[in-house]
Amino acid sequence: HQMRVATRRLRAMLRAARPVLLPDWAASLHGELSWLGQALGPARDLDVQIAYFTEAAAGLDARDRTLLVSLETQLRSQREQVHQVLLTELNSARYVELIRRLQQAAHDPAMVDSPLTLHDLASQEFKKLRRAVRQLKTSPGDAALHEVRIKTKRARYAAELALWSAGKPASRFIKRARAVQDLLGTYQDALQAEVNLRVFLKAATTVRAGFVIGRLVERQRARRDTGRKELRFLMKRLLKQGKSSWG
Repeated sequence: HQMRVATRRLRAMLRAARPVLLPDWAASLHGELSWLGQALGPARDLDVQIAYFTEAAAGLDARDRTLLVSLETQLRSQREQVHQVLLTELNSARYVELIRRLQQAAHDPAMVDSPLTLHDLASQEFKKLRRAVRQLKTSPGDAALHEVRIKTKRARYAAELALWSAGKPASRFIKRARAVQDLLGTYQDALQAEVNLRVFLKAATTVRAGFVIGRLVERQRARRDTGRKELRFLMKRLLKQGKSSWG
């Protein structure tokens, strides 16, 4: 999980800092980090789903708990498969070369002359986020919310770049962005949980199994509904703080 977060943060910072980096150098490094992120993603996503269903099973009756144990078993089997794929990638020459490039980049980034400051870069990412939020409809779709989640991450990581110079205003913005990011992450997890449940439903052989899965699907929708309601408040605070921090 920490490796995936670090990879995302690096990608976001490279994206935000493009105006002050050598284009080809930044694009090449960003592309390799995207490859690594794609390799890490499936295993981490399954970790989240397994943890959720393990907790959910604990709250069910013993006879219904067995049903979720079967689902967990399937997910763990998938997790083992993607884990082996991931290990292959992490033992590849491509990964070793990426680590070498990152070590070099930390000491000698390919910078170009630019009048832009880190504050300017953070401000640009915030404005992209604000535009995405303003484009949301009264009842935004899942894809639109996912886009806001991505823009929030990018704005947060760009703010981290400017933290040393922007001080407390940037720190407060980062805190607000993290809250929105976590909420939308939970929303996305609920979406994926429903997908897994519906796939599992197709293999259900009893009425009771269908009933239990149906209840759990309703629970995912309730999680998303709660998230939508909380998002309005959190997003309002984030945009207000962003205006104060970045103008």
